[in-house]
Amino acid sequence: MDIRAEIKVVIKNGSSFLMGPGVFALLNAINENSSVSEATKSLQISYSKAWKMIREAEEGAGEALVIRSTGGKGGGQSSLTEAADRLLKAYEATCEDLRLSAKKIAEKNFSNNQPQAKA
Repeated sequence: MDIRAEIKVVIKNGSSFLMGPGVFALLNAINENSSVSEATKSLQISYSKAWKMIREAEEGAGEALVIRSTGGKGGGQSSLTEAADRLLKAYEATCEDLRLSAKKIAEKNFSNNQPQAKA
């Protein structure tokens, strides 16, 4: 038996949403594509939903996470602030720490509850 605990990590600042898997993926896609529009295409989410997610995370962070620059012929570009970089690293580290802890807890709690193989 391959027992695993899978968890979804949501970080809040007080009662305000700060970071979760969706915003983590969105910010990483913006970083990779230098564009909110391209990030939304790669994640298959709407542009308006992406901006709603960004605004909600920025509200929770209390500061800007995405630097927007409007464009002309070639379109605008977007990049992440230093605060966003720090949040991404902290979220990733938190998820990894929790994943390892959850794995140990599940192994401990389920090790004596596994069915015995029949001979």
